[in-house]
Amino acid sequence: MKKFFFIFLVFAFLLGGVSSVNALTVSPVVIDFDLSPGSVQEKEITIINEGGIRVNVLPTLFQVAGTDESGFPQIQSVSRDAPLSRMISFPDGAEQSLAPGEKKKLALRVSAPPDISAGGYYGVVSWGSSSVLSAAPLSGQPGVNLAITVRGDVSEGARIVSFSAKSEELARKVESTLFEVSIQNVGGHHFVPEGKVEIRNIFNKRVATLPLRSRVDGRASVETRILPGTSRTLFARWEGAWAFGTYRALLTMDAQGAGILKAETAFSEYSRTAVITALFIALSAVLTCIMILIRVLKK
Repeated sequence: MKKFFFIFLVFAFLLGGVSSVNALTVSPVVIDFDLSPGSVQEKEITIINEGGIRVNVLPTLFQVAGTDESGFPQIQSVSRDAPLSRMISFPDGAEQSLAPGEKKKLALRVSAPPDISAGGYYGVVSWGSSSVLSAAPLSGQPGVNLAITVRGDVSEGARIVSFSAKSEELARKVESTLFEVSIQNVGGHHFVPEGKVEIRNIFNKRVATLPLRSRVDGRASVETRILPGTSRTLFARWEGAWAFGTYRALLTMDAQGAGILKAETAFSEYSRTAVITALFIALSAVLTCIMILIRVLKK
């Protein structure tokens, strides 16, 4: 299964006012579980005390209720009777004491109750100091992000909320058109969308094919998973092109089990180079006509 994408959570100091600070690192940042109702899976996590003082740490479980348009997780506390709370456990014990530089490998167990509903369950296990007296406060609470898939009959669905194009000029004076697409998960399980934007001119000739990215700067980024009930905005940028006139942008997106989605938008783009070229051609045509007219009048 592909890696689960969540922005790494860093919380503010929970124990402000104490001068000494320690650092704790946890890996991996993301873990996928895929199991059937009534089954159990265990995966290993590693915690390291990067500081110079012994620390006692405890895990705290949070439920991921969704993500914002940029993919940042929205978390909330988990009640004792919530499915996620009953699924997560630590066979090696929850509280851990680590000497300076010490590394420990712990098992994280997910147990799916026999009567649990099929679908996706998402959480964050955050690690923080367990006592003010026995440990210095951590400089942040590193988290392990969990994506748990319980197999079964799960509805999957997605829809494109909006698809738009706007002209802009980048900092390096390069003109471009930025495409934004908002896609919503209306099913019961996450999916990883893969898509492209195809640009066609007024003659229906394809002039560019652009991959969708999760970042507005267009750089390659980790995969984008859209959780049930949430939406994400993805981007594509057409820059540095010789553009003049009206174009169509054709969006095609594969939402995995949720199907293939398509959308279209029209836009106009006039790059500086194209405008200058058009003016030069027009001026040349005018001058040519004047020269021809002058020659005709002289005869």
